[in-house]
Amino acid sequence: MKIVRRSLFIILVILGACIDPLDVNTEEEINVLIVEGAITSKPGPHFIKLAFSARYGSIFQGYVKPATGANVVVRDANGNNVFLNEVKDAPGVYATPAEFKVEAGNNYTLLISTTSGNEYTSLPEKVYKAAPLAGLNAEYKKIPLTENTFSSGLNVLATFTDDPQEQNFYMWRSTGTYKIRTFPENYEAPGPGYNPAPKDCCKFCWVEETNGDPTIRLLADNNVNGNQITDVAAYIEDDGLRYYEKYLIRVEQHSLSREAFQFFKLLK
Repeated sequence: MKIVRRSLFIILVILGACIDPLDVNTEEEINVLIVEGAITSKPGPHFIKLAFSARYGSIFQGYVKPATGANVVVRDANGNNVFLNEVKDAPGVYATPAEFKVEAGNNYTLLISTTSGNEYTSLPEKVYKAAPLAGLNAEYKKIPLTENTFSSGLNVLATFTDDPQEQNFYMWRSTGTYKIRTFPENYEAPGPGYNPAPKDCCKFCWVEETNGDPTIRLLADNNVNGNQITDVAAYIEDDGLRYYEKYLIRVEQHSLSREAFQFFKLLK
């Protein structure tokens, strides 16, 4: 992706002493295109989000704005094009057809044309086949917070066999579902004062978590090439609700290119 970034790093240091002011002259920043999304070997639709960054000058000017009306195309190494359509009621979000998915071994390029006439082309990205998961296990984890407090939860461990023929880079993502007790007998109707309005339904509800573990989980096979590997794919904290009864976790194991791995490592 042809992106020009100019970065301004501001460090604020508060000291209990007098300091001299430092005058910093910077060029005014232009709006740059922000591209966010992922396409996998699972059936779609897959989503690409486009936005323009805010500018920096003497003051912050404008806000991050969705890049609407763009032409977004995914092209494979054979020249096949897949066109993404902007999602209704979601400005700047573009979706692939529902049946589209990438294939391991093929290379894909993202092409974007904005309404202002600018064109962006990513470098080709190769898709690597992900090693199949042999199993998942959970173990109790206790994390000290202060001298007298701690948090606890479950480490979810993924076990698989690494491919010895090439260097591999892995990332895990997880989603979860759990049951909660809602106490409908204590429901109060809106309005001033105390308005008890107990309900005779909805005693239990199910909560869907798109990401119960916000940590970026990565692994490179530098020291374990070709071996059976067991590593932490997720940590699900006990927040007082998740483990009321049972917690269902779904783990996805992704195989990344070196460039994607380096990006997520820097992001982490």
